[in-house]
Order: sequence, then structure tokens, then C-alpha cells
Amino acid sequence: MELNGIARDFAGRGLQVLECAINGDAAAAIPEFLQRFEVPYPVGYSTAAAAMSYLQYMILDPCPFHVPQMVFIDRTGVIRAQYAGESEFFLNAGPNVRAEIESLLGAAVPAHKK
Repeated sequence: MELNGIARDFAGRGLQVLECAINGDAAAAIPEFLQRFEVPYPVGYSTAAAAMSYLQYMILDPCPFHVPQMVFIDRTGVIRAQYAGESEFFLNAGPNVRAEIESLLGAAVPAHKK
């Protein structure tokens, strides 16, 4: 799947792609990754434990924590969809990602209380 193209195609409509590496050598590997793939969006890193906590994954969960994890977050910061690496979502990833983005960008943003 080509996130670079998706990021560029939807940037004008408010999409922000972020990537977070959680492998043990992520800090050292990111510069080469950025140079090799010419990524047009921010890439950072974290620990696997922090990522699992953010995604509300429990250690005792019957399903193992698979990577990649693709998470769709709306404009208010709410996770609207999440797909683990073993998900059928990735069998047709490009069109599925685009459809998920279209769904989020087309959704009305809830009004904030003042």
C-alpha cells in the first residue's frame, strides 16, 4: 500500500498521516527510512508498551498484538477505526484506506461546548 500517495491525495482536504515505529531500533532506523522512502508526513517512534496502552490493548487480550496497526482518528482526536496487521482490511489496503478516509472527511465535526 502506498501511504505517500494517499497522504498527498488527501492533504488538501485536511488529512494528516502520521507514522509511529515501535520496533526496538526505531530511533536509529528512522533517518534511513525517511531517506529511502521520501515520506511526506511525520514519522516518530515510541515503545511498544506505550503504543499498546494508547490503543487500549491489554496484555491478557486473547489476540496477540500484531503490526502494523492502522488507526483512523477524527478531527476531535477520537479513534474511529483500528485495524491490526492480520485483519482482512489489509487484503485490499489501498481502496480500504481511501474509503475509510472518505468516510471520516465527509463526517460532520461535532460542535464543541463552550
